[in-house]
Amino acid sequence: MWDCTSLTSIDLSNCTKLTTIGNAFMWDCTSLTSINLPNSPTTIGNNFMFKCTSLTSIDLSNCIGLTTIGDSFMFNCSKLKSIDLSKCTSLTIIRNYFIWDCTSLTSINLPNSLTTIGNNFMFNCSKLKSIDLSNCTGLTTIGNDFMKNCTNLTSIKLPNSLTTIGNNFMFNCSKLKSIDLSNCIGLKTIGNNFMENCTSLISKKLPNDL
Repeated sequence: MWDCTSLTSIDLSNCTKLTTIGNAFMWDCTSLTSINLPNSPTTIGNNFMFKCTSLTSIDLSNCIGLTTIGDSFMFNCSKLKSIDLSKCTSLTIIRNYFIWDCTSLTSINLPNSLTTIGNNFMFNCSKLKSIDLSNCTGLTTIGNDFMKNCTNLTSIKLPNSLTTIGNNFMFNCSKLKSIDLSNCIGLKTIGNNFMENCTSLISKKLPNDL
């Protein structure tokens, strides 16, 4: 749906045979405030919610069969406050540009099943204060630009399973004071500009062999 600027809600909860949501599902639907999806989707394409600037929350916690989310899952949904994917226990990979310019986001819950996070995971989520991935015990890879311009972030918890962290891991997270990766004994690669412009950082702990 493109430029449906008067649409305020959509309910697909009874579409129990729906398995695939294609690209650009909701594009510039600026009045959309609520969306209900069935439990059945396994795949969500690129640009799922793009410039849906009135949307305040989305709950996919019952989509237990969801395995794939495309690029640009939430882009410029400026009133979005919460995202819940916690029960999507078949979801292992988060692709590029997952959450961009969601400047009201304060809460995000992700499944423990994640193994890979792509590039530009969260960008300009300026109200987000904390993120906890410590229970994602199979998470091994984080791509480039993991958290960028998340200027109110004060707490981050990561699992010990990490082996690879890309470039610009935390960029301009100006309120973050500490990070502890000392128990990530399998961590072999950390990219360039690890904690660039994290001006409040006073404690950084890494594994002994790095």
